[in-house]
Amino acid sequence: MKKALLLALALIAIVPAAVEAQQDLDELVQQGDTYLKRGLFRRNNLTPYTGGVIRYNEGKRVVEVRGSLRNGKWHGRYESFGQFAQSGRYDNGGKCGVWSELQAPDPQLMLRECARLTDEAFVRCMVRISKQGPVNYPAC
Repeated sequence: MKKALLLALALIAIVPAAVEAQQDLDELVQQGDTYLKRGLFRRNNLTPYTGGVIRYNEGKRVVEVRGSLRNGKWHGRYESFGQFAQSGRYDNGGKCGVWSELQAPDPQLMLRECARLTDEAFVRCMVRISKQGPVNYPAC
């Protein structure tokens, strides 16, 4: 019984640390194309942020931007939703690979149809809805 309790307590302590929360993009400080996070105790101490980020609309109900930063620069998967939608990858602040940069006639339709898909399926779904082709950048 004690071993089971200790195991349960250990899992409760470890699991939250393994889940990486996404930082609200609006809480970071932007200087040029670099996003900085304020220090916990020294609010004037700004350091380049690394990790997942997300931005919601004003009502905090709909995701507008989702991606990741490394050393304050966009790096990895990036998605923005709305009237002008983008989906692709960044490599140290520069776009790379295949991107969909689309003017969607109905953003709600795009979110409803494509939001749960990943990578290439997401791009194909956006292209199908907007009837525009993907944009090629240098390979990642």
